[in-house]
This record gives sequence, C-alpha cells and structure tokens, in this order.
Amino acid sequence: IPYMSSKKNIELFTKMGILSATEVISRTEIMIENYCKTLKIEARTMCDMAKTEILPAIYAYSGELAAGVKTKTDIGVSCRSESEILKKLSASGDDIYDSLVKLDEATDNMKNFKDNRVLCEYCRDVLLPLMEQLRSAADGAEAYVAEKYRPYASYGELLYGI
Repeated sequence: IPYMSSKKNIELFTKMGILSATEVISRTEIMIENYCKTLKIEARTMCDMAKTEILPAIYAYSGELAAGVKTKTDIGVSCRSESEILKKLSASGDDIYDSLVKLDEATDNMKNFKDNRVLCEYCRDVLLPLMEQLRSAADGAEAYVAEKYRPYASYGELLYGI
C-alpha cells in the first residue's frame, strides 16, 4: 500500500488522468489507516477468542484428563496415553498463552505510533507474525481437545461437513 504513492506511481496516475497527486496520497493514507485498524480488530478478536473460548476449553478437557489419570494411577491401571495427551495439551495451552500475551502487548503498543506508515510496517513485521504464531498454537491444540470441549468447528468439520 505505501508504494502506491511513490513518485513513479503518482506520475502514472496523473499522466493518465486517473487521480491527482493529492488524491493518490489521500487514498494511500486512507488505505494504510484501514489496513492498520483492520489488523488491530483482528488481533483483538483473536486474543478474545483465545482468552474466552480456546484456553478454557483446553483447561476443562485437561482437568477431566488429569482426574482420570489420577484415578487410574490410584488404582494401579495404565494411563500412559492419557498422560501423554495431557502433557501435549498442557504444552499447547502454555504456547497459546505465551502467544496471546505477546500479541496482546503488540496490539496495545500500536497506540504509541504517530506515523501511520511506520505503524503499517509494524503491523506487517510484528503483528501479523504474532497472529500467525497464536493461530498455529491453537491449531496444534485442536488435535488433542475432545470434540465436546471444542468451542469452534475443526477444519475437517468445516471442509467435509457440508
């Protein structure tokens, strides 16, 4: 988006009678502002989903698994598979939480930018990778959370459920 208002592009738009230089600059600034606002909304939504839906689902299911592991251990029955899944769920929960904290901080940091072009680069270089990190962590946990605990449809359900 920022390159739309480069000198060569402004010359092209004005030469072809499409937009004046002022219009190109204005449209570029509006597009940058919309991009940054949209990413901020998406990042905040991801954080809210992780806090209020995904992590509680992991905690609920891992709590049930932990209780089952304890019961089986107390009576001397093997529970290796449940223990392994519980470890993976706990690690996934930690990954999601760590990613959530970083994304939350990065989103809060957006208010410190006065220049929208610098903010645009920050969104591209910092916010988007953190959003991808959180999404990836949540996707990893999805494979281990029982269906009745999942707050959202899985990818498989979305692709093949129609």
